[in-house]
Parts: sequence; C-alpha cells; structure tokens
Amino acid sequence: MKKMKRQTRDILVNRLVQLIFFLLAPGIYASAFNGAKYVLTQIGKVDVIDFTPFVAVLITVLIYTFIFGRFFCGYACSFGFLGDVVYDASSALQKKAFGKVYTIPAGLRSLLMKVKYVVLAAVLGLCFLGYYGKVSFLDPWEVFASFRALDFSLTGKTAGLLVLLAILIGMACVRRFFCLFLCPMGALFAMIPVMPFTMVQRQPARCAGKCHQCEKVCPTGYFTSQEGDDAPFLGRNTGAGECISCYRCAGVCPVSNAGPGRFNKLRGNEWYLVLGKAAILLAAVKLVAELLS
Repeated sequence: MKKMKRQTRDILVNRLVQLIFFLLAPGIYASAFNGAKYVLTQIGKVDVIDFTPFVAVLITVLIYTFIFGRFFCGYACSFGFLGDVVYDASSALQKKAFGKVYTIPAGLRSLLMKVKYVVLAAVLGLCFLGYYGKVSFLDPWEVFASFRALDFSLTGKTAGLLVLLAILIGMACVRRFFCLFLCPMGALFAMIPVMPFTMVQRQPARCAGKCHQCEKVCPTGYFTSQEGDDAPFLGRNTGAGECISCYRCAGVCPVSNAGPGRFNKLRGNEWYLVLGKAAILLAAVKLVAELLS
C-alpha cells in the first residue's frame, strides 16, 4: 500500500511539473531547436553567429542537461507531456478492451531509437546547406505550437498536421514514441555527457533477486540485466544519455536501488528535488530570454 501511494504521488508530481511547463514555458523545445538550426545555417553561410535568444536558450538547456541529466525530457517538454497523456489514455483503453497493453520488442525499440540521430543529422544538414526552408512545412511542432496557441487555421499546415497525427498514433502505441524514435533534440541531449551524481544508476548486488521492475517500466531500455551467480549484472543496451530522467525506475524499485549516483541514497524523484530542478530550469530559461529580449 505504501509503495502504491508513493508511485501515485510520483506520477502526480510529474504531471504537475509537466503541466506547469506546458502553461508557462511551452516553447523551450522550439526555442532550443531553433537555436541549433540557426547555428548550422550560419555556419553553412559562413556568416556571423549572433547570440540570439534562441541560441541562449539552447546553451542554457544544454548546460542544464550536462548538470542534471535529461530532466527537460522527463518533466518539462510539452511534446513529452502530450505523449504521456496520449499513452496513459491508450494503455487504459487497451487494458479494458484486451486485458493487456501492447509493448514493443526490446530489440526493435533499440533499433528504432537510432532513427532520431538520422533525423537530427538530416535537419542540421539541410540547415547547413540552406535547404531546410523547403521541408519546414513537414514540421509537426509548428502545428502543435499553433494549436497550443488556439490557432486552428490549417492553411499551409496540412503536411505538418498529417505528420503530427502519425506521431499521435505512435504515442498511443509506445510510451514516449516521439522522444525515443524521432526527436532531434532528444538525439542532441543523448550525446551530452551527464554529471555522475545525477546519472540514474543501480547497484547490482542490492537488486531484489530477479525483480527487473526497473527494466519493465523504463521507456528507453536503459537498464539490461544478464543473470550471474549472485545478482544481475549492471549493463545498458543504450547509451547513458538515452535515460530521460523520468525516474519511473526509482518509483517501482522495492529496495530503493535505482536513483541518481551510484552511492546516492536519494531516489531522485523526491518531490522537493523535482520541484527544485524544475524551478532552476524555468528560472534560467526565463532569465536568459528576459535579458536578451
């Protein structure tokens, strides 16, 4: 019962923080990505790179990710919030209709997770060559952002809307579908090194036998176990940067063995830590935007 209450509280805190960012700072993703596209466009034109608000937000989020891990992905991204809401609704319907929830095979998931690096390379390559404007009509984020601003005009948005609808279908089938498989910023964040004291880890010797609960709930497949003589072997079938810091693993671990830092006794998703990291990110982004506006 205590474990269930803790998991419920963790989910509520996650949704609360996601909602706060969705209402107060929904454009962080777009601003940071626009910064990355601008930098590559300027390099391609062999032109000066000005310290624009977009570049400032990009740098801020990258520094934040280096220190705190991919907290933005797990708690602050509006698209991530949309994906969680869609998947939660879909999984509830699947349980009611079929008695179980569809899960993607681990091998296929691991393979598809490489697609977002291709998307990142393609977008930045097109920016570098000066051709991104020719394919920008496919951008689903622009459609999502306009709908978020209550602009439901479809003029010039048909292609982007179709892409968005396809992504929504994927979100209904796989938790964090866009984040794992298609998000170019997710690919960029995954390549950023993370400070050891915030990296989610577990100590194999402390695992509760053949529990594997952390592996079952992790949307990225961050942990993978190989049975040994005494305890599961700590391994990863994805890079350390693929962890989106959602801390679902910490919420289900029966011995509090999954959390930030190998010897840290904190689970990482304590409400005060989550709210503190959220406040730092929100304040930092707002500050740089205000200073450069």
